[in-house]
Amino acid sequence: MPVPVVVPATPAHKLKGMKLKIGGGSINWVEELSNLTLPFTLRYKFKIKEDCQLIPHYSVKRSQWGQGNEEGLTWFHATNRCDFTFRTEVFRSFPEITTANTFTFEKNKSYKCKVEITQTGASYWINDKLYGKCNYSADKVLPGGTVGFWTWENISHPCVIKNLKLNEGVDSDSGSDSD
Repeated sequence: MPVPVVVPATPAHKLKGMKLKIGGGSINWVEELSNLTLPFTLRYKFKIKEDCQLIPHYSVKRSQWGQGNEEGLTWFHATNRCDFTFRTEVFRSFPEITTANTFTFEKNKSYKCKVEITQTGASYWINDKLYGKCNYSADKVLPGGTVGFWTWENISHPCVIKNLKLNEGVDSDSGSDSD
């Protein structure tokens, strides 16, 4: 079972300049992305340096796989598989997937992600192309959660996340980003 790692607090105005190195099979909860109200839009850039799975995660309880009573929403970026978009209850359940344009990510290539999470659905775009969209019941994804990032594999820092940007509400159906 992964050991949680809490990213040290940084002033909110520095969120965009934050750079996270993710790895080791640990969940990295981002304190600046906690107690979030729904809906919200999160943008970030990422690079996967090794063959691995980078799994962003939104959870009220900061749930981890295997703890029991898991909740929250995960989405998926991987160089070694392309069979998932969204999952709920930390991998235990699959919401209704309405769009899935999956592909494997290339190692050492930069990507930008935009994810919109609401009380009853979520969407995410990779480089402005809709990658996944889902619907779920309102009891599956609760307000007040925290965003974290983790890797399934126990590899030291195979992923880098930077240029995080959080907005309340959802923008539109477009993945366009001005960054």
